[in-house]
This record gives sequence, structure tokens and C-alpha cells, in this order.
Amino acid sequence: MDERWTQEALAVAGRIQTGMVEIDAKLREPWWKPYLVDVPPGRVGKAEVRRFTVTEMGAFVHNLREANHGRRRGIPVGEFTELRVDGRLWMSDTPAELGDMDAFRVAVRPGSRVLLHGLGLGCTVLMAFRCGAVRVTVIELDADVLALVGPHWKARYGDALDLRLGDAHTWRPGRGERWNVVWHDIWPDISGDHVPEMRRLRRRFARRADWQGVWCEREMRREARRAARDEADYKRLVGILGGRL
Repeated sequence: MDERWTQEALAVAGRIQTGMVEIDAKLREPWWKPYLVDVPPGRVGKAEVRRFTVTEMGAFVHNLREANHGRRRGIPVGEFTELRVDGRLWMSDTPAELGDMDAFRVAVRPGSRVLLHGLGLGCTVLMAFRCGAVRVTVIELDADVLALVGPHWKARYGDALDLRLGDAHTWRPGRGERWNVVWHDIWPDISGDHVPEMRRLRRRFARRADWQGVWCEREMRREARRAARDEADYKRLVGILGGRL
């Protein structure tokens, strides 16, 4: 038993060490710095933008947790910007979250027409234009978020940016309207519960997009598979115990 425990402990330690090294290497690359937002702090209704500081200890604890779970969504020490809605963290511009948009960043080419579901802090707006997009349409469900964050980006990009209040699932695109890139980012957390909604959005815009992407799609699918396994294990246990649970 002691030998087996030692082997498992060494395996965990090795996984964490490898993860920490890979996270550190990724953060040393300056790829994320051009996409840090400069939306000013403020509040409209239930939406609030504010600055926050990641301390050395805070970064270490976060990155250790990520490495232990086999993820590489690391954060460095520094000052960043976050959006909160009803006091709940909705998104930030840390490298961990900007890295979730890697596929989007690669998909946007010079001359692209882009559709974004979810404005948030406007990180994807900034990223799209810096990657060469000529037209960006944003559909944002929350009027407070749109009123708080939208004017900052509208002042910068003018008519090239089309901001609309609407629901990603129900708004009606114009006849024949389509985009080179469509990005769905309307969730505040990574959960397998979002997978059905994600699939519906993909189907809805399949004929209107050359390419579609979803924020943290791989992670959400993984969470859904884990939840399904847990449910199957529970049902198996109930069967073994004769339905006494």
C-alpha cells in the first residue's frame, strides 16, 4: 500500500511540475499583451468594469490548481481588467482567458467579416480588428453590459463595428447575411451543462459562417463527458445496492 501510494504521489507531483513548466513557458511569450483592454472602470446598472491585481501568491495558487487539473490556463503577476455582472465575475483579460480565444485569433484573417455572440469586455472585438477584420457585428444580451462597454469600442472603430442588443438564439440576421468567422461566447463559466446550447448555436449559424468557434468548447465537452461518467457510475452503484440509495 505504501509503495503504491508513493508511486501515485510521484505521478501527481510529476504532472504538476510539467504543467507548471508549460504554463510558465506560455506566459513568457508576449502574444497576449496586445489584447489587453483599456476599457475604463465604471458601472451601469448591474454591470461593472474594474481593475484588479494578481499577486505573486495569487498567480502561484491559480497556476498550481490549473497544472493539477491538467489545464494550462495560467495567469502572471500584474494588473488586469474584469467585468462583473450582479457581482459575479463574467470575464477578464488575463492570459488565461485570452488564450481561450486562440482558435478565434487564428481564424480571423485580413478582410474578415466577423460575428460575435457576447460582448463582455470587448476582448474579441479588439482581437478581431487587430487580426485584420473589416467588419465586426456584436450581439449582446445584457443592456447594461452593452451600455457600459459598447461606447468605448464604438468610439474607436466607428461604423466598422455594429453593436446590437439581442439574444444569440433568437435574433434574426438579414436576408443572405453571412460571415467569415462566427464566435459564440455567452457563458460565464466552463460547464458541461452548456453543451446542448452550444450545439444549437452551431446548427443555427452553420449556413451563415465559413468558420465557427465556441469559447472553451473542448473543456465544456470534457466536463459533459465527465458528468455522464459520474451519472453512469452512480446508476451502477444504485443497481448494485438494490436501489437502496
